[in-house]
Amino acid sequence: MSPAELTARTFRSLRWLFGAMFVGQAVFLITSVALVRLGEAPRLEGVSEIIQYAVPVMVTLVVALGAWLASRRYARARKRRMLSLQLQGYQLGLVVHLAMLNGAAAFLLVVYLLTHQWVYLVLYGVVGLLYLRQRPTPAHARAWLGLTESELPNG
Repeated sequence: MSPAELTARTFRSLRWLFGAMFVGQAVFLITSVALVRLGEAPRLEGVSEIIQYAVPVMVTLVVALGAWLASRRYARARKRRMLSLQLQGYQLGLVVHLAMLNGAAAFLLVVYLLTHQWVYLVLYGVVGLLYLRQRPTPAHARAWLGLTESELPNG
């Protein structure tokens, strides 16, 4: 298989995964906001003081852990000689990173449902922007894997 075909196949799969995760989060966001606005989500009283400090710390740790795990996978993939193995390492690193961001975002929506505090939607938006920055593209993979456009074409 040529590098262009391999690139095209790899990124087609990654874009489907990225899109599915994005749609899932969008549906969860819309549902959460609607439930709170309609008064259908019961508010959890008495824990907001604990949550206001713990949640940002936990989300920051999860986001940082996801980035660290992904960067380790990318570093290992960089050492591989074959393009297919490099792309497999990139895929794994990206999936781990997206999953960690997705988990952090879902956690923030659950906390928003429990507390009805908009600050958690703002934090959700920040995590969402980090998620969108990870959109799988050949240019993103080249940057992480240290490849040139001739080594990893756009496909």
